[in-house]
Amino acid sequence: MPIRIYPTIIDKMNWLFVQANRRLDNTSIRLQTLTGRPMYEQKTGILQPGQMVSFPLETDGLAPGTYLLQLLQGTDVIYKKKINVV
Repeated sequence: MPIRIYPTIIDKMNWLFVQANRRLDNTSIRLQTLTGRPMYEQKTGILQPGQMVSFPLETDGLAPGTYLLQLLQGTDVIYKKKINVV
């Protein structure tokens, strides 16, 4: 099982789910525009293998469009995925 982040289409208020296939320390989730402007970041802490972490993502302040969601370990981007806000 690779790292999974879903859903990829988000409306007004959604829960994001993150699941990893290995232990990850000092992790966080970052949402940014495709040009690199940060919009949201939340620490997720330690992820155990197979553990699923969920957290709310409010999109009221976001314009509809495509964003880049990144999973970071420390300052290193270890996974990224495009998501759409509708």
